[in-house]
Amino acid sequence: MNDLSERLKEDKVTFFSGAGFSKYSHGQLPLMAQLSISVLSKLRKRGGIHYEYVLNLLREDFENALTWLSTEWPWDNSFSKSEKESLYFEILKIIENDIGSSFISFKNDDMYRAKSFLSCLYQSDTFLTVNYDCIVEMANYSIYSSSKINKTSRDYGQDIVWSVPSDSLRELYSSPLSSLQDRRGGSFIMSTERGSFNYLKLHGSINWHRESKSDSRSEFFYSYPWVEYLSSSPNLQGLETYIVPPISNKSNITNNYLQAHLWQHSMRMLANSHTLIIMGYSLPITDQSIVHLFRHGFFNAWKSSKYPLKFPKKIFVVNLCMNECELEELKKRFVDSFKGEDINFELVSITGQPLEDLTKIMLDSRGVPDWEKLMLGRSET
Repeated sequence: MNDLSERLKEDKVTFFSGAGFSKYSHGQLPLMAQLSISVLSKLRKRGGIHYEYVLNLLREDFENALTWLSTEWPWDNSFSKSEKESLYFEILKIIENDIGSSFISFKNDDMYRAKSFLSCLYQSDTFLTVNYDCIVEMANYSIYSSSKINKTSRDYGQDIVWSVPSDSLRELYSSPLSSLQDRRGGSFIMSTERGSFNYLKLHGSINWHRESKSDSRSEFFYSYPWVEYLSSSPNLQGLETYIVPPISNKSNITNNYLQAHLWQHSMRMLANSHTLIIMGYSLPITDQSIVHLFRHGFFNAWKSSKYPLKFPKKIFVVNLCMNECELEELKKRFVDSFKGEDINFELVSITGQPLEDLTKIMLDSRGVPDWEKLMLGRSET
């Protein structure tokens, strides 16, 4: 992996994570197949012409079921649209609760893998994800909390001791999101002093909230996932959680300024990157928007740039497969999606710990805090 080591020493690297990254970082987080089983067991039984059809779709292909529910078909009438919308948002609520509940017993010791990886990122790196969970937010908070001075703030009638400044998520996201604390009269202010890598959540997050799903101008807010009482905060009234499922057509869901910023910024970052490292992502066929983002943003858009890159464009796939058949299917999906492009599969395996191996390569090439200290949950600057 000498080529990857040399690339990691430079900036202009983009990382992309799917559900496998979060599962690696926190074993209790559910993968898509587990979410599908959970939805089937918890979905409220009802009448109507769509209920049984949706159940069958969920059993066959979870992403396809969500695509069908969120798409307005030519034969839909006002009644069927309302019925499908009700089913769709109930499923999203189950997904939100399942992911959120996995953090109840989440301890600092559970984050050492994520902390080890995040400690290797340069400020100039870009980290894209389609995950809804807050593993990165909580691990990033934990990394820097020991080096910051504690301060007390008055919040929702309670004294809260922060180990890092309360705008740490604003700095991490650097997106048009307002803090939930600023909801009353607050407005978005883009952070001008970035102390973090570029973190872009393309499918939303369980700690992101919006005022109205029907208004493209509605404001978006983020809450702090490590402050438990926020889940019952009066400031959440009138808001809904903003997550986007991996469906083929996102236009009905993503027609808003936040998504425009996230995807346009991702396109620019990919165009200026020489290396794309895809971690724990199976490239589902229903999420063609990600494929086109990579094909156009990473491989095509850079051709119009006036500034040459130090290395030729290359994708590194980092994934743990269950068996030989799954491994070959994953490779075929990537090769078919990016025909003729340079793709490296050395960090794809059936046994072993490929994401952990990537972290070790990053530690060696970038000269960041040594592995043993990070494994113990300590960080040094």
